[in-house]
Amino acid sequence: MKSGLSHIELSVLVRELQAIVKSKVEKVYQPSPDELVFNMYSSEKGKFMLKISLPNYIAVTEYKEDYPKEPSHFVMFLRKYLSNARLVSVVQPPFERVVELCFEKAGEKFITIVELFSKGNFIVCKGDYQILIPMHSQSWKDREIRPRLQYNYPPQRYDLENLDVYSFTDILNEQERDQIVKAVAKGLSLGGTYAEELCSRAEIDKTLKPSELTSEQYQLLFKKFLDMLDESKESEIEASVIYSMGKAVDVEPFPLKINAKNEKKKFESYN
Repeated sequence: MKSGLSHIELSVLVRELQAIVKSKVEKVYQPSPDELVFNMYSSEKGKFMLKISLPNYIAVTEYKEDYPKEPSHFVMFLRKYLSNARLVSVVQPPFERVVELCFEKAGEKFITIVELFSKGNFIVCKGDYQILIPMHSQSWKDREIRPRLQYNYPPQRYDLENLDVYSFTDILNEQERDQIVKAVAKGLSLGGTYAEELCSRAEIDKTLKPSELTSEQYQLLFKKFLDMLDESKESEIEASVIYSMGKAVDVEPFPLKINAKNEKKKFESYN
């Protein structure tokens, strides 16, 4: 089954999570080192749980787990600052596998950042993005996650928000991959499933080298990419679990052409 989310899938999930905005945090638990569970309450939904499993997913759940008897220092911090806080927004920065949960308590704003890439992280910041405490302190040559530092997103090699067909073509040709599907997966941060889907929708042989595509094929691929982004942001959510040989193998938020022949079970929610 699915072990992580692409930015396409996360876009759909964040749309659904708008339903829990205005909920209040009752208590926070940490079932395992890379999991957090927020017991939440809203007048519309009643009691529910928001589970974060790093680096795989964030989801509303009704499944109750056993929690450690003694809360960790990190959980004690979360309880101090976020108990009785109200969730005021759920946002995904464009093309990022990141969710920002913004809470307010006694007139103070806290931004919690859920990183669903690499090893994952959960970072609590002030309203100005100064880090108060991260679940994991981390350091790279161009980025550092530690208390009292300013939070920054990972640097992006490409400006995917302002693409035209020419920059789109350049990005895919710069990936040094022997197949267009691999260039799409890496250059557009789509992952394997949605790279295959994009090639399928554009009716392009996924094994072609990027240099073998014509300008017309790149124009079509670009159009289908924009269409897929729009679908994740605006189209009706038609979630299904995909089966192969009787086993669940994937979950799709909207119908994918590559899964057309597979057995499916539809659900009202992607979550």
